[in-house]
Formats: sequence, structure tokens, C-alpha cells
Amino acid sequence: MPAKTINRLLDQLDELKREFGGRQAQRVEEILSRLARHKFRDAKSLIRFHEVLLFIRAYPQTAGILCQVEKTLPSFGDRVKNLRDMDADLSPLDNPEVSGISGTSVTDTFTYNIVRWLWKRHPAQVKFDWDWFEDENRLAATWPRFMPLLEEDAFVEANVPYVEWLRAGSIKGRGVNELAWLMQRFESLPLTERAELYDSLRLYVRWTPSYKATRAGMKLPVRAVYYHRQPLIQRRDVSLRDELESPPPALKRLSPRKGQAILDMTRETSTVRYRELYGFTHGDVKRVFQTSVGRGVELFMIGVSPGLRLPLRAYHAAMIFKNGVPLGYFEGLSLFERMESGFNLYY
Repeated sequence: MPAKTINRLLDQLDELKREFGGRQAQRVEEILSRLARHKFRDAKSLIRFHEVLLFIRAYPQTAGILCQVEKTLPSFGDRVKNLRDMDADLSPLDNPEVSGISGTSVTDTFTYNIVRWLWKRHPAQVKFDWDWFEDENRLAATWPRFMPLLEEDAFVEANVPYVEWLRAGSIKGRGVNELAWLMQRFESLPLTERAELYDSLRLYVRWTPSYKATRAGMKLPVRAVYYHRQPLIQRRDVSLRDELESPPPALKRLSPRKGQAILDMTRETSTVRYRELYGFTHGDVKRVFQTSVGRGVELFMIGVSPGLRLPLRAYHAAMIFKNGVPLGYFEGLSLFERMESGFNLYY
């Protein structure tokens, strides 16, 4: 199809995703079917298709539409590869606003706690990205404690090849990559020193998530999908007073195993978006609570581990799911009867 036709169909789909009714749903299915068969030749159009699919997945009109979306989303890794093979401009995929698409990676100076978690959970998908790294001299204060012979060069040489020292120390022949070797060295340090020393290095780490950790692949199982037959609720239709005065929803404490699974997903959905929340990074697997608030929305509230709680205010974080799709997050800081809160919705 010509680019003009693709853009027209994407415009129509973007409008129809918030319209609900029999005729609109039929038109959505027709457009989805046409676009799913199309071989995209530019990243911007592919991104638009990806984003509207995720919105529809969270707010589906019919089971048929949801089925089409679920069949199409796993194809994005191959679609990105096709663009790469065509030597298309992939720079739009680097925009943090659309990061986390299958077939792409995220690169940042993640904190020690997130890098350690990535290394433990996704060891084959993370590595250092030296192309982004600058100012190797700041490594001189930390790395000699892991590589004793490096100390002499660090004191007297002008241009020390720190990365080469790391590669030599990582002993590739034994299957230990650079990141794993360095993280093992940091784990040998006293607990209070690890994060501060690692974060001071500002090392760039690249994570290339597997499909299940991409935005298309992240989804909780749901017992019953909520299908939208009517327009979405508007802010003017909600009484904040009535909501606050109504009985609170029942909370269910999850087992540590299920709590860990939720914490892993909250970290994945945040990290692929270049975000980090204190409550997700330092969440307590024994203090994860679940509740359903209707219309396919589930909330998972997370408390912080005792040794990492704030000295004055109580801190809580929550992840919001809609029909199993990570929809956004919430943070609350409480002092007595007052709470300072904030939230962000993805779709």
C-alpha cells in the first residue's frame, strides 16, 4: 500500500480506538486486518501501529478485535528486523517516548540496584555499551580494588585502557562476560558501598529485552476481559468526594513468590521506558497487595522493605493494570492524615 494510504488508515484507527459501537468495531477489524498484512517501510508508521494496538489491547471493543491484536503484536520483532535489513531510518525507535518495542534495546546509566536485578533476571540480554562511555579516568578510583595490578597504571599512566583491563579480567574463556564479572566484584564489597561506588562510575548498560519483557509481551493473565461497549468515562462523570467516602476496596496480600513476579514486571515495564521508581526498585515481596476496582482494572500496591523505608514519611507505590496490560503507576508519600500523590498513565 502507498504511504498515503497507510497514514490514512492509521489516522482512522487512531480515531476509532475511542469510539464504541457495532459499526465502529467492524471498521476497526477491517483496518487491523489490512495493516497486519502490510510490510511497513518506515519506523514512524510502524511505531504508530504499535502504539494504537497496545491501546486497543487495554480497551478492546470486542473479542474479535482483541484476538486480532494478540495475533499481530508478536510480529513486531520481525517487523523491526525487516526495517533494519532494508537499511531504513531507525532513529525514531530511539525516542524514549516509544522505547520498549520488540526488536529494540534501551541504553542508560541505570542504577546499581537495577543493573544487578537485570543481571540476575536477564543475564543474556544485558551488556555494557562502551560506545556511549566517556571520561574513563573516573574509573581509576574504583577498579583497582578489583584488579590489583591496575593500581600502578592508574597512578602513573596518562591513558590507561580500562576497558581492556576489564576484558582481560572477565576471563571470557570461562563464559563470564564483562558485566557479570564486574557485578560479581561489586557484590564482594560491603553492602553500604556497592550502590554508591557503582553509580559514581555512570556506566552505560544496554538491555535488549526478550519478547515477554517488551511492552507488547508484558501482560498479566486475566480471568475475564472487560470489553468496552460505551464511551470511556470522562473526568466530569466522576465525583472525587463520592469515591473517597465509599468503602475501600478489599486488599489481598500476595504470596512472596507472586509478589516477586509482580515486582519483576513493574521493574521491567519501568526500565524499558527509562523510568525508575523507588518503590519498585526497593519493593518488599512480602508486602504486595492486589485489588480489583472494576472495568478490568487491577491495582498492585507495594510497600518498601523495612531497612529502606523513608525516615519520616510512609512511601507506597502501585502498578495499574487494565485487562492485564500495564497501564501506569502511582506513588504516595504519607504523613499522618495527608498524602502527596502522583500518577502517570501510559495509555
